[in-house]
Amino acid sequence: FSVKANGTNQFGLFKLSGTAKKKETEGCGDPVSYTVRLQKKYIKSNSPTPAPAAFQKEIEDAINGKNSTSQTAHNDGNGLLPPPSKMFPTGVISLRGKLNKSRWRGSGDKNFIQTVEGLWAPSLQTILADSKNTNGLCGTFRYELMYIEDTIQDSPSCPRSGSFRGWFTMHGKKIQEQDISIKFLDNSEGHYNIEGEGSNIFGQYKITGTLSADGVVTLFRHYYR
Repeated sequence: FSVKANGTNQFGLFKLSGTAKKKETEGCGDPVSYTVRLQKKYIKSNSPTPAPAAFQKEIEDAINGKNSTSQTAHNDGNGLLPPPSKMFPTGVISLRGKLNKSRWRGSGDKNFIQTVEGLWAPSLQTILADSKNTNGLCGTFRYELMYIEDTIQDSPSCPRSGSFRGWFTMHGKKIQEQDISIKFLDNSEGHYNIEGEGSNIFGQYKITGTLSADGVVTLFRHYYR
């Protein structure tokens, strides 16, 4: 028999081709089995996503901080708000998702959970080029913060700063984050800049980013080296 199939993984789309040859059996009651030989060929995409080897190297370079340095925008001392934090199209581990709030112990109390979840990749360009992760080059992530609402200080439209729990997926495995601290700070565009820090199996890192008016969070991890 000839064998043909299509598939996808974290490196992109691929085609399988090969043969399945029936093994000879000694008796009529023996189970039927086949020797299968397959070749995998990756399909070139028109989207600007990296090839497998280049993609892995891009992750390593981003973690090692070879392509950029973080910049945090602060108040200039004259009472003026800082501009939105710098974006890094390439060269920095990037996370992009939505911020949501919901009650987590019934609808009548003040216990809330704030989540940020979406996709991550070795560059923001990779996420923007394939926001549905059709090519499988992005991983998923989730940050969450549980808190009790303070009616004096809290507003449904304002994000909550604090110590988050989180994880991200890589090659099908869930990797836990530790010591995640995130602050949301007003910027000159009427939205929020994001500052923070955290750590995982790759080391400690600094967080920069923005929260837009429609709840889209864009984060960058700058690993300390």
